[in-house]
Amino acid sequence: MTSFHCHDFDWNELAAACEGQLATPVENVDTSNLCTLAQDNWDVFHAKNNGKVYKPRNYLYKEFPELLKDNLTLLEIGCGYGSAIFPLLAQSPSMFAHVCDFSQHAITILQENSEYDGKRCHAFVCDVVSQEIDVPDASIDIVLMIFVLSAIPPHEFDNVMAKIYKALKPGGIVCFRDYGLYDLAMLRSSKRIESTSHGFNSLYYRSDGTLAYFFSKGELERIFTANNRFQVVENEYNTVRLRNRKTQTNMDRVWVHGKFQKI
Repeated sequence: MTSFHCHDFDWNELAAACEGQLATPVENVDTSNLCTLAQDNWDVFHAKNNGKVYKPRNYLYKEFPELLKDNLTLLEIGCGYGSAIFPLLAQSPSMFAHVCDFSQHAITILQENSEYDGKRCHAFVCDVVSQEIDVPDASIDIVLMIFVLSAIPPHEFDNVMAKIYKALKPGGIVCFRDYGLYDLAMLRSSKRIESTSHGFNSLYYRSDGTLAYFFSKGELERIFTANNRFQVVENEYNTVRLRNRKTQTNMDRVWVHGKFQKI
């Protein structure tokens, strides 16, 4: 297991080295069209890979010990095929989980999994940008967001935060993982979108049409603390240096790890 708490290199040194390597923003990109097509593009992705892309995230309860709390009610946003929730349900017998994804294909694969138990898990399709989340208000102990906010258009971040805030109990926690600024995937991408009108500058889109945002710690703090919704418990860069044995080159990965508590 690669620890998401690794600090194999200094993020500030990476930032200084990479500042001039960012792709020139692509002009005349219809971002509204990309956002509209995102659901279809993710459905195509899940249909193509048919549940075989993501390995079980067996590390999550180690990275977020709060997930081991007895009688926990959890909400996972962007659950995919269940790579996070099935290991967590196995580890925590008293947990009940609401899990959602805006890909119908992903939810279908999850519900057809032999480990799916409708008595312990409520899986449903939801576009958290345009729809309300199908859980009672103030009913959730922990919201789990693993590599999902980066796939949402930046101008909708505040909208999503408001819905998560509404779902959480007072004092509830958001456990968060996502792509960090200057991650290898960001540096390799040539499809950067200029989005300064919304104050976000690290929005990219992949060749399959899905969006990818790369967060700085400062941006992440602003997103969660806006409108006095959350306070920061943890917010850090996790830097992992992998070695490509074939090319004998380093691959520097950057993730943001965060915990944010409802005020």
